[in-house]
Amino acid sequence: MKKLRIGLDFDGVIANTPHLKSIVAKELFNVDIDPEDMLASHVFENNIMDIDAYHQLQQEIYFDHPEWHHQLQPIKGALEGIGTLQLKGHLVYCITSRTPEAVGLARQWFETHALLIEVHDTASHPDKTEIAKILALDAFIDDDPQFLEPLIGVVPHLLLYSWKYNEAYTEPKEIKRTRSWDDIQARIRTISEEESSN
Repeated sequence: MKKLRIGLDFDGVIANTPHLKSIVAKELFNVDIDPEDMLASHVFENNIMDIDAYHQLQQEIYFDHPEWHHQLQPIKGALEGIGTLQLKGHLVYCITSRTPEAVGLARQWFETHALLIEVHDTASHPDKTEIAKILALDAFIDDDPQFLEPLIGVVPHLLLYSWKYNEAYTEPKEIKRTRSWDDIQARIRTISEEESSN
């Protein structure tokens, strides 16, 4: 089996940040938002929260009171899934569009969960596409289509992690949906086997 170079987004693929934002929105703004609806563009388009309130929410979590990250849980199966991929010899990277301060919180979160993973952020590179090229990724997984579409033709295997907030998106044939970490592992296994036979 071919050892793959795999990129993973942090928020919404590894860490359940939509759930954390939902908790903070309720506690600080008395706004009930289903974690499944918690993507910035979805929140604005559906008038769930205005842009200023959403930015206040982000400011609270990432800058003013980063201790909220103690309540940040992993996506079900993510930690075990990453560990399994690494044990099989795949190179796994976290690629995030978080700001440098927020990236520091992600790194601390990985340390807390005893997960060794190289973290790359768009503060040091123009965008995720540039990072994907530098790392020569074979696969990339994100929950936000706006970060996957530019990778068409750059990364051979693109997976969209499904949430309700991206269900309305009609993905092109180059992007495949995935709904769980069990599915991600199965797809990576298939890709690895196919690549080794080529």
